[in-house]
Amino acid sequence: MGNMFYDYNKLLSYNAMFNFIIGERGVGKTFGAKKYAINRFLKKGEQFVYLRRYKTELKESAGDTAKFFGALDEFFPDNKFKINGQKIMSGKQVMGYALPLSVANILKSTSFNKVTTIIFDEFIIDKGC
Repeated sequence: MGNMFYDYNKLLSYNAMFNFIIGERGVGKTFGAKKYAINRFLKKGEQFVYLRRYKTELKESAGDTAKFFGALDEFFPDNKFKINGQKIMSGKQVMGYALPLSVANILKSTSFNKVTTIIFDEFIIDKGC
């Protein structure tokens, strides 16, 4: 895959609190974000949140392990990833959480003290939706 997909290294080198990436479909924005978050977990133990607006969107994108990780498996051949409810797992360790923004009020007092990255995927609402 090489340089075929979006590379987050330059963007993250600016050390901004928020980064918004907008681009055409298929250039690897989501793929690159997941790869970055997985690497942070494996190297530093930092967890992440994969956030979508609604439960229905989350079920589509993170409803099953194969769909969520896709081609990422080839970059991490020694790891066994799976989705277990809202938990994104690496072996028996919680690597991250798949959460819908629509239930944020329920989680407002929940502590995610190991989370350092939030991936808010598909944050722009398309016209006509």
